[in-house]
Amino acid sequence: MLQFPFIPSADNYATKIQHIEVLSQVLKNIPVPHTLKTYIFHQQTLKSALFSARIEGNTLTLETTRHLDLKNPQEKQKKEISNVVKAFQEIHTISSVTLEKLRKIHAVIMKGLDSGNGSFRSEASAIYDSYGTIVYLTPEPLEMIAMLRDWLEQINLQVKSNWKSHLLQIAASHYYFEKIHPFIDGNGRTGRIMVQWQLQRLQIFADYVIPVDQFFDDHRSEYYSFLEKNSRNVQDFTDFFLDAIIWAGNKVLEDIKQSSNTDQRLQPAIADPIQKLAPRRQEIYYIIQDHPHASFDSIARRFPTIPRRTLSYDVQQLIKQNLIIKQGETRGVVYVVTKSLN
Repeated sequence: MLQFPFIPSADNYATKIQHIEVLSQVLKNIPVPHTLKTYIFHQQTLKSALFSARIEGNTLTLETTRHLDLKNPQEKQKKEISNVVKAFQEIHTISSVTLEKLRKIHAVIMKGLDSGNGSFRSEASAIYDSYGTIVYLTPEPLEMIAMLRDWLEQINLQVKSNWKSHLLQIAASHYYFEKIHPFIDGNGRTGRIMVQWQLQRLQIFADYVIPVDQFFDDHRSEYYSFLEKNSRNVQDFTDFFLDAIIWAGNKVLEDIKQSSNTDQRLQPAIADPIQKLAPRRQEIYYIIQDHPHASFDSIARRFPTIPRRTLSYDVQQLIKQNLIIKQGETRGVVYVVTKSLN
């Protein structure tokens, strides 16, 4: 059984980590209006979803994706992106990962795409290169579960003040997850979503989504080459991963600058009241849209770590903004989205 990789010393990457630290301070302190920050958040979420799907062969472009209705897509390639966007919303509701939550995230990513969505594979499989040659044999199911438990122990570690070593641990955990390959399909998209979850917990880039997926797609052959290796030594992959973080951080800064200078282009995008919502309220809205006549209890079950009082306030704000309507009384209360937005 391949054990969790050795996590390299941060001293080996002093220059790159210093660069990341500077980017972190800039993004945390740069003055950005709330509306613009929300717009950038959703744009970066869309980018990460698109490029994560493109790594797996999706051919849609960023320009075409911006004009798609991803709420109820019918075509497979659109659904692949829509599902990853919804998975981004899902990871904002969890404070720790379990085997069950991992399966749930995979089910969101693969909904309508694969009959095995949300299920761990029940037999060993093989990974092939572009020439059809086997490059890696995945672990047997029992071994796979043991490796997953090791992986969960690592990614759920409490984030301490030493964010630098934790950042290196994220690189190692992504490599290890892809070696575990716990699902028949969708392992890459699930693994990259978990990278975003770990970066979110680290909070080195404030609330911004860092589109490392775009860097991975731009350097796809290198990315796959690193992941095909079968070793506990991940120094080279860690170096590559830090390059992705630096590039993606700079990309966010570039997007902030461009968006600030193109107010006319920004207005149509932020005119959509749903896109202006904070991530959790947007997720609540889509839950009600997907499940008309949803009760408060059914909504609260989707956010086990969020106090019910906080969720109740979120729901009241959606009502106040005329985005949803309350129907019924006392225990029979349910919610539906307003007809004007359907």
